[in-house]
Formats: sequence, C-alpha cells, structure tokens
Amino acid sequence: MTSRFQLTTEIIFGAGSLENLGPEAAKLGRKALLVTYPDIRRIGLLDRVVSDLKAHNIEVVIFDKVQCNPRTTTVDEGAAFARQEKPDFFIGLGGGSVMDTTKGIAVTSAGTASVWDYTLHRASPQSPIRPIIQVPTIAGTGSEMNPSAVLTHWEITYQNVAGRVPRASG
Repeated sequence: MTSRFQLTTEIIFGAGSLENLGPEAAKLGRKALLVTYPDIRRIGLLDRVVSDLKAHNIEVVIFDKVQCNPRTTTVDEGAAFARQEKPDFFIGLGGGSVMDTTKGIAVTSAGTASVWDYTLHRASPQSPIRPIIQVPTIAGTGSEMNPSAVLTHWEITYQNVAGRVPRASG
C-alpha cells in the first residue's frame, strides 16, 4: 500500500512506492539529470530507475561522482554538467550526501557562480531553480525533507563567515 504525506515537501512512501517515480517524474518534464554515487549501479538500483524513467519517455543523464561528505568542487562540476545538459528536473538517488549534492547542483546550475558563493550569499541564482525529486536509499538523514545541504569546502582551513568564530572546515 502506498501513502502520501505533504508539508512543504511531498513525500510518497510505502511498499512499492518506487513504482511512482516514472509517473511523478513525467509531470516535471522530459529530461532528468540523475545524481548518485559511482557504485549505485552495482546493486541494480540505477538500472531499475533508469529503465522506469525511460518507460515514461524521460531522457536520463547521469552524474555519478558523489562521494561521502560531498565537496563543493563536486557540486560545481555537477552544476557545469547540468548547465551543459539542460535537464528539466533533477533526481537524487542515494543517501544524504547524494541528496545534498543534488540540491547544491540544482541551485548552482541556475547561475554561473560556485556553490560556495551561494553559501556565503555572494551570489544569487540567475534563473529559476529546477524541481528536484529525492529517492532516499537509506533512512535517517532527513535530507529529503529540507532545503539545506551539508557540503565540504576543502579549499580553506579556517574561514570567518558573517562574524562567526573561525572554525575548522574540510
């Protein structure tokens, strides 16, 4: 049995709810950028999701470079890929790191600045942010429920941001 729960974010959950991905995605457009981990194909989930999306006439391009504790450089690379591919929407397939990276790519691809510039409020999106579907593969992060993302910025050791006490980063 599949159920729906909606606050700001609509949640479709329950046994067999992955079967709703294709029909829900088709409501958003015809081209998806799927963000995931490099090894998600090994467990068979990536092929299953891509087949379902294609069965609903959705072209899928894959960005599978997400690592644990996602880096801002990975988000920037994914955003550049998104600007090149011009998807109608994004799908995050994985745990919290994938979902956070997907959010970062969606925001960053709506402009030309680095995700770090958006984080520091030095840049704003220059076009509308395209929709995101999150498909959690692990329970517990809650990243599918909020607009926030945890990203690692390896390029600095200490940063005094908006008057906060300098803290370790990376």
